[in-house]
Amino acid sequence: MKLILRFSLLMLTIFSLSVTGYSQGVTTSALKGQVVDQNGKPLFAATVLATHTPTGTQYGTVTSEDGLFYFRNMKIGGPYTVRVSSVGYKTEEVKGLYLDLNKTADIKVVLTETSVNIGEVVIKGNTSSVINANRTGAMTNISNKTIEDMPTITRSLKDITRLTPESDGNSFGGRNNLYNNFSVDGSIFNNSFGLDYATPGGQAGAQPVSLDAIAQVQVS
Repeated sequence: MKLILRFSLLMLTIFSLSVTGYSQGVTTSALKGQVVDQNGKPLFAATVLATHTPTGTQYGTVTSEDGLFYFRNMKIGGPYTVRVSSVGYKTEEVKGLYLDLNKTADIKVVLTETSVNIGEVVIKGNTSSVINANRTGAMTNISNKTIEDMPTITRSLKDITRLTPESDGNSFGGRNNLYNNFSVDGSIFNNSFGLDYATPGGQAGAQPVSLDAIAQVQVS
């Protein structure tokens, strides 16, 4: 009887581990490739831009000395449009590319040499006007790089929004956080109960969105 009990516990442990491993599996895809000229010579420093057509998400890089490029942590599915350009070569596009979960797609792009006449180059810069009709108040944009570099113990969005001068956690300009409008990709993501906290999971201390899933934060 003891042997049977031990075996059952062992099977239960293995099953628990397998479920845990599955839940923590990879949920993204990847894309790699090589850029060469019409003679098969690798092109160094060619610009590669992959665009996820349904969402407009873009991934950009330049090729190595061997003409190689690699994108990781890309959205699964598609279609993707991959645009490759280099000075002195005709720009090429690869359209209708779909990526599978936990797999790396591999493509090869051939650029054709073309003559380029560079005339006068004028660089003009304009400062952002203090008075702008398109603004409705103070605005702070927090990039993905800033989010990744910011030290945070609780992995909370509060640690990121504190970069806004008028912020105290998720309270802005001295007003209660229930006056906030919290949106994700343009969709309203407020707490539907509305009496305890502005975002879902407020009383439980849970974070409604993982910091790893955030590309940019805008406070306005």
